[in-house]
Amino acid sequence: MPILPVIQGHSSYFYFGHHEVVVLFLEWTINTVPALIGSCIGVFAIAMLYEGLKVWREMLIVRTQDSKKAASNSYIISSLGNMFSPIIFLSRDQICNCMHALQSLLHIVQVLVSYGLMLVFMTFNVWLCLSVAFGAGAGYFAFGWRRPITVDRNEHCH
Repeated sequence: MPILPVIQGHSSYFYFGHHEVVVLFLEWTINTVPALIGSCIGVFAIAMLYEGLKVWREMLIVRTQDSKKAASNSYIISSLGNMFSPIIFLSRDQICNCMHALQSLLHIVQVLVSYGLMLVFMTFNVWLCLSVAFGAGAGYFAFGWRRPITVDRNEHCH
């Protein structure tokens, strides 16, 4: 009978079990089928909301850029950079404002949720992995059509 490799108490292969599955915290341990189903629903919802968060951040970025363009273009582009990468100097008002603080806070939340979903996937439990994948797909279906930016420069998980 072959011995299956285990790394730090976690499986290094995909499995379908529901006994002693530690999701993110020791307190979040799955031991029953109802606990597995509830965890899958929760992970699905988190993955779906993660996609919504990404779209919301993009919408805020576009809205902020549009309002700046409408007000005035106060960027000073220096000729110190070459034509492919000009140096852009931002005023203190452009950096220290409520919208930038909100974007920074949302970025922290986005990073934390994305790494949390990655760690859930790394449990190698097939049901939890499918919940992450289908939740992200459902979230993209629900929110992706509203994406104002087609290239996601803020993505950390792909």
